[in-house]
Amino acid sequence: MTAAQLRDALDYDPETGVFRWREDRNGLAKAGQQAGNTSHVRGYRMIRVNYNRFLAHRLAWLYVYGEWPSAEIDHADGKTDHNAIANLRLATHQQNTWNAIVKSNSVFGVRNIRPKGRKFQVQFSRGGKRIFHKSFPNLPVAIAARDRVAATLHGEFASRRG
Repeated sequence: MTAAQLRDALDYDPETGVFRWREDRNGLAKAGQQAGNTSHVRGYRMIRVNYNRFLAHRLAWLYVYGEWPSAEIDHADGKTDHNAIANLRLATHQQNTWNAIVKSNSVFGVRNIRPKGRKFQVQFSRGGKRIFHKSFPNLPVAIAARDRVAATLHGEFASRRG
């Protein structure tokens, strides 16, 4: 799909990230109706155009910049269905995972912290090697330390959500 084909089929609001159909789609959708749905397992919005399914954030990039993204697209706020262009940025796979939401099996609901006896251990690794490994007396202190280290290591991709 080209940017021109996309713009012929859909309108995109860069402030909200919402795509809307430009014309009626043979009883499938009305002109002006929001396109796609969030049936993807991780909450990404999917849009079917010309019998092909696309991730809405990748279509947003194509619509605005006129070319397919050259890398992964990261949602800066971590909300996978928030496709405002200001919330989307190119990222390597690693940068994208640094900004991912906390996994549901996380013991404390925060990343890079695990129990260590009666203490809380903060650990970061890169390339299979530990680059930060320290224990703290309580969870709030461990979270503060984790946030400082993450900001240094991950820069703008450091997640503040957990």
